[in-house]
Formats: sequence, C-alpha cells, structure tokens
Amino acid sequence: MSGIKKIMIIFLIFILLFIGNLYIAGAMATQRMWLILDGFCVIISICLLLKYKLPDVNKVGIAFGLSILTALSYLSNVMTNPRSMLLNPIITFVGILAVYSTFDRYHKQALPFIKNGKYQPLITVFIGLSIGILLGTVNLILASQPVTFNFSIYNLLGSFSPAIMEELVMRTLFYALCLHCFKGKLETKGQHLICLFMMVMPHVLIHTPSLFIQMGVIGGMMNTLIYTVLYGLPFALLQKKWDLSSAMLAHGFVDFIRFCFVGLPG
Repeated sequence: MSGIKKIMIIFLIFILLFIGNLYIAGAMATQRMWLILDGFCVIISICLLLKYKLPDVNKVGIAFGLSILTALSYLSNVMTNPRSMLLNPIITFVGILAVYSTFDRYHKQALPFIKNGKYQPLITVFIGLSIGILLGTVNLILASQPVTFNFSIYNLLGSFSPAIMEELVMRTLFYALCLHCFKGKLETKGQHLICLFMMVMPHVLIHTPSLFIQMGVIGGMMNTLIYTVLYGLPFALLQKKWDLSSAMLAHGFVDFIRFCFVGLPG
C-alpha cells in the first residue's frame, strides 16, 4: 500500500470518529474529540517507537523535561481535572520520543527544534513572539468577549501545554507519521501538501464539534476554515519553514494572551 493511501485511511478513520462523535457525545462532543485525538497520538507514537526504537538518553531527558512543563499547565485546575495533569504529560512524553526516533531515522527531512546559526535562536524568539502577538490579538478580536487584563503565573503555566503538547504531539507527530508512511522521501509537492494537511486538520477539527452542533454543517465548515487559515496553517508553516521552537513560542503566546484577557478554561 502506498504512503498516500495509508495516510488517507488514517485520516478517514479520524473523520468517521469525528462524525460519530457529533451524534453520540452531545454537550461533551468537543471534549470527547480531544480524547479521541489523544488516543490517535498514543497509538501513532507506540507504532513509531516499535519501528524506530528509543532515541538517545539526552533526547529522552529533553522529552521528560518538556513533559514536566506540560504537567505544570494544569496546576490551576488540578483538583477539578486531575486526569489532564496525569495523562497529558505521559502522552507528551511518548509523543516526543516518537518524533525524535523518527527524525533520527529520517534526519534529512527532520524539522529542527532551533535552526542552526549564531543568531538563529534570537530570530526564532522574534518570529515566535511576533506571530504570537499578531494571532493572539486577532484571537481576542474574534472572541467578541469583554476583556480585562489579569496576569497570573497560572496564565503563563497554562500556555505550556498548547506550546508543547499541541505543537509537538498533535502537529509534529503527524509530520513524523507522514515521514514514516513515505519512508522519508518527500519528493513531490503532493507529498509536502499531504504532510501540511495532516499537521493542520486533526488539530483544527478537535476544536470544532460544538460549532458543528450549534451552527450546522455550513457554520461548522466555515469556522473550521477560519481556524485553519488563522491558526493551523501559520503554526504548521512555522514548523516546516523555520523551526519547531518558533511555532511552540507563537502558539504558547496566543494562549497566554487569551488567558490574561479572557481567563483560563474551566
């Protein structure tokens, strides 16, 4: 079976679960879809690790450290939602290991965490913050909610999970999956577009079930398109065209801005 067919089958299964979830989950449709994507990420991670084995000790240490930071995201609601603080760091740890192991196998197509070069880290910070501030401002405008600035250390910690888990596990991991299916050969525009598609759509769709239920198919599709253009594509393109850290910083800052002005999610 070709790599394209494998990827399309995986996405078709995801879409069928997405549609089924709209009918059975009701008010919990969006939360349930996040759990479904969590399950997908765990299965993909385990399959990649079984294929490519564990990365070296240093990378295991980095994955563990990033998982601890992910756990800190849930300090503000650890009593009301302990599952996230317990399970999400584990999903993050396994997912990052899978990304590392796949990138080690196909290092020529690997996405760098930070571009090499004397001034590249500074450029990464500048790009990440600039895109984060821009998209964070747009996000506040689109939210159409009363805003009041209220900084809290929990707002900063809360942005770690979007920056780490959502970018590396719910986006980069799907790029690693595509590398695996294409056996490390990204030689055509079609293959690159499929990688970009998989880096964007699963993560975008998990935000939209309640919108499909409230607004119908057309309204749900319009909001999916908006999310894709304003958030999914920019972060995915940052990963592919620059480095992972710029996308992580931008995504984290978008959520940090929202948390400071709108508040943390319940």
